[in-house]
Amino acid sequence: LLPQYAAQGARMYGCCFGSQILARALGGTVGKNPDGNFVLTLEQIQPTAELQQIKELHTVVQQALQDACKVAGSSNSSNNSYTQSTAVPPTAAADPGQGSGLAAVASAVNAVADGFQELQLSCSSGCFRLIESHGDQVLTLPPDAIRLATSPTAANELWCFGPNVLASQFHVEFDEPLVLDKIWKSLKEVGRLDDQQAEESRRIIEAGGQQNANMLQVIKYFLKHGIPGVKPVITDLGTGGGSSSNRDGNNDSSSRGGQIYSSPSSSSSSSSSDNGDPGNGGNNNSSSSSNSNN
Repeated sequence: LLPQYAAQGARMYGCCFGSQILARALGGTVGKNPDGNFVLTLEQIQPTAELQQIKELHTVVQQALQDACKVAGSSNSSNNSYTQSTAVPPTAAADPGQGSGLAAVASAVNAVADGFQELQLSCSSGCFRLIESHGDQVLTLPPDAIRLATSPTAANELWCFGPNVLASQFHVEFDEPLVLDKIWKSLKEVGRLDDQQAEESRRIIEAGGQQNANMLQVIKYFLKHGIPGVKPVITDLGTGGGSSSNRDGNNDSSSRGGQIYSSPSSSSSSSSSDNGDPGNGGNNNSSSSSNSNN
């Protein structure tokens, strides 16, 4: 059905498993994470050179990054004051006679400081900092899809297929408490994260600093406007020619004429995916996607 919706010009956004479903349906491939490990972390999401060629969307992304950095800069000033006023001497924190409370406070303060350092790093690198939770990912994009962002753990973090399909591997609907209470705990219990992986994942997530609101600016823009400057991926019905993508067109469905979005015949999609759904032991995750008609 997804290729049919795309052919009709339906605007679709797919998140995590939603991204994987869209990729499979439109001719891409999905599989296990290349290193075989489950990814549960806050990741640096790097916009690509291809995104820079899409002028209007690139402008929206740059504005979102600037807004994120303003917040990070403001928060960093507050964080410096906070950590100075609540600093706990290492010897006191490590002294059993002082009780476990001081050690917990010291750990929390250090985690907050780490989080703001990561935020600063994201800003200086032109990256978003967002939550990842997946055992599978899109390995190969559909023909003529455009990679918009990448990361160290997923090459195809954000991509589009024509002007009306956008997909992301990262999550913007999760926050740190939910991830730790539901997903992290479940993955640890079923052994998807070993002790070392679980501790590293917990440390990074507790540090916080995800920039959901800023990435949501980009997604909301897409749902309202699509991606101006990107023509539909099309197939010439008269000649049976191949598909093509053009970044210099408009988003007007009336310009399609006798052409349709390409939809490969082998458009099967998996009904489950290893993406850490807390509802079933961290093994499968239902589609997380939203639609908005033109």
